[in-house]
Amino acid sequence: MDAAKSRFLHWNLLRRKKISKDVIFISHAGCSVEQQNFIQREALRRIPFEKVIIMQRSSVSASCNTGIGTFGFAVYRNIDEGDF
Repeated sequence: MDAAKSRFLHWNLLRRKKISKDVIFISHAGCSVEQQNFIQREALRRIPFEKVIIMQRSSVSASCNTGIGTFGFAVYRNIDEGDF
């Protein structure tokens, strides 16, 4: 399962130049502390974020739809002049 989490982070953090290194927000549905630490380490291995915020557990409705042990993350995007 850790390999799938690692691939998910790798795939979604590929465009390093477009991702701001300021902060990453990680939300999870019932992940253990060990799993949270693994996710944090993997994200930092890919991009050296200045701040990692692990949010409290997801809401009941989100957890029911995703399942126990799942996670998601949000990052800020760097804006280029051509993006407007």
